[in-house]
Amino acid sequence: MTDKRWRLSDFDYSLPSELVAIRPSQRRGDSRLMHVSRKLGTIDHLHISDLPRVLNPPSTIVLNRSKVLPANFSLQRSSGGRVSVLLIEQRTAMMWRAMLKPAKRIQAGETLLAEDGTPVMTAVRRDPDHHRYMHVELLDEKHWSYGRIPLPPYLRRDADAVDLDRYQTVYADRLGSVAAPTAGLHFTESLMERLVADGHTMAKVTLHVGPGTFLPVTAEDPTHHEIHSEGIETDSSLAEAISNARLQSAPVVAVGTTSVRTLESTKGQVFNGKTDLFIFPGYTFSTVDQLITNFHLPKSSLLMLVSAFMGYDLMREAYRQAIENEYRFYSYGDAMYIS
Repeated sequence: MTDKRWRLSDFDYSLPSELVAIRPSQRRGDSRLMHVSRKLGTIDHLHISDLPRVLNPPSTIVLNRSKVLPANFSLQRSSGGRVSVLLIEQRTAMMWRAMLKPAKRIQAGETLLAEDGTPVMTAVRRDPDHHRYMHVELLDEKHWSYGRIPLPPYLRRDADAVDLDRYQTVYADRLGSVAAPTAGLHFTESLMERLVADGHTMAKVTLHVGPGTFLPVTAEDPTHHEIHSEGIETDSSLAEAISNARLQSAPVVAVGTTSVRTLESTKGQVFNGKTDLFIFPGYTFSTVDQLITNFHLPKSSLLMLVSAFMGYDLMREAYRQAIENEYRFYSYGDAMYIS
């Protein structure tokens, strides 16, 4: 279908609401794993603990080390009105671009308070590009304690104590995301130790996930979609790992679409900056050979990336089987390994 004129409806599908994973599995590492072989065109239904059995060493497994910030604040104005604040992009040590709701009446210089009356942040100036965005300044590092982990909007609930642990990967160590790189949520320390013992190499990149990851594509011609820009970083250890993988003819396995976009943006070289790479069917992958990912929302740029990687027809069949076999979908859902 390489010559197809793609429409947004090509990336739509119907999902029974009960298949949306509202909460994580009882234990980390309990998820199911669909293994899709592009070469054979086969689909097998496994468990995440089967990954060492189907992932042939040596490979280089690339993880996104970004950690989710407690970036969601419920504050109030001095007049008593409530304000929801989501910090979305760091500008300086204490200054953030933020999404406010409601935002219209917030004035530059206004201080926003916690329920106990503590001044938490100051609205500095309005963003000229979007009426709901402002630049805000946290007044003290300790005020992160007033924030909550931001969950995807489709979960329709606030984060609780379980999410503090389960909406972070076990290897996250670089604060900066407002959403988890969710393919990594399936990895336990014991699974990673087993993979290393089998001869696989673990490497890390950083992509700080922004709120745009949840935005559906709205352009009827998806090639006109402008993807959100996100901060990425790769270091010399990652570049060395990719170079060694190429010398050994070993596959590079990206854990999550964020790792894919980072690797494809940097070609596995040292980099510190931003990416707005939109991967769509027809894209030629230069760095990533295999992918571990979750099941994504209809009409999303993430689903389009997966379709580009595995092929459109195979993607449709994999999602059909996932629904038929009652896989759990989205951020807290099950996993797919595309070899």
